[in-house]
Amino acid sequence: MLFFSPLEQFEIRLILPIFENGIDISITQSTIFIWLVLLHFSLFFVLGFIRARLIPSLLQSLCEQSYLFIVSIIKQQVGSRGLKFFPIIFIAFFTILFSNLIGLIPFAFTPTSHIIVTFSLAFACNLAFIIIGFYENGFTFLKLFVPKGGPKWLFPIIVN
Repeated sequence: MLFFSPLEQFEIRLILPIFENGIDISITQSTIFIWLVLLHFSLFFVLGFIRARLIPSLLQSLCEQSYLFIVSIIKQQVGSRGLKFFPIIFIAFFTILFSNLIGLIPFAFTPTSHIIVTFSLAFACNLAFIIIGFYENGFTFLKLFVPKGGPKWLFPIIVN
């Protein structure tokens, strides 16, 4: 693969065109690299924990430390009640991490370089944050967006 322009690395190339009932579900290099990200992510943790020992190997230790890292972030930011959201935060964090790490390989495609991937992850996380916030706290959830001691007449402008 030879690049003649720095922007060619961001072009999505069609690998296998598939159209089902008028819907385009074609396989592109972006799809393949997302599969590679998920494969590496899965292999990393499966191989790290498949033969877990009391005295951990280097890979097992790395997997355990990454697990504890995400748990500590959740406990710091949300408290113990936030641990029920651990799986989705863990998967989102490591999907982004492995996607960016694969992008460091020369001539590899970075799925997170496309705005739709980044937008989809951010939109889903923010929408979930708002829905869960209203579910857990009701309308008092909006107090989170208002500075303490601010004038009440500014609240509709600040919250929007």
